[in-house]
Amino acid sequence: MKEKRSIEDLENSLNFLLSKKAIPYTQNLIIAQESLLNMTYKTLILLPTLLLLSACFIIEDFGGYWEKGVIDPALEGYWGDEGKECFGFIRDGSVYKKTNEKGEVKTLQAGTSTFLMDKNGEMQLLYKYKISGNTLALYFPEESKRQEFFQKHSNDNLKEKDNVFLIKVLNKETVDLLANYGAKPDFWHIEVTHTRRSEPCPADEQ
Repeated sequence: MKEKRSIEDLENSLNFLLSKKAIPYTQNLIIAQESLLNMTYKTLILLPTLLLLSACFIIEDFGGYWEKGVIDPALEGYWGDEGKECFGFIRDGSVYKKTNEKGEVKTLQAGTSTFLMDKNGEMQLLYKYKISGNTLALYFPEESKRQEFFQKHSNDNLKEKDNVFLIKVLNKETVDLLANYGAKPDFWHIEVTHTRRSEPCPADEQ
């Protein structure tokens, strides 16, 4: 039977890992409460691997939007910089498979913005991204904007508490918000970038 852990236990474990700098780029991590409650300590220890792609929202349920997701041809291939994590997106039918971890990826078009939908084991991730030339940029809301956003839009499906954002289902209301705020450049900052590689990642060449 899967071990249940309290939010307090999980937050304490996350804080410990962050203090050891074990998890890069997780200061702005958005986590759904229901997903955390179902995570075991073993899963928690795997977070450094799962979150090498950062600036993400964790969604409990993509709802019908997973089926509406599309393949973005610009994502296909390998990404990474010298001395940093390298990963690839390889097309497999109607999804991309990731080379560095298990999971399936599609793109959600919300207004003029693109979001990466990432089904990854016990977690489902959502990233705002943009590809310019050979650069893949992942975005996250500015800290100064987040409080105002949740004061206006917090509801049973979308909540924030102590920097833990609770998102249950990716529904039309949420996607409309993503489309609306996705078009506001001052709402976001670039959290991390990756450069397109002309060759596979070293671990994928074998």
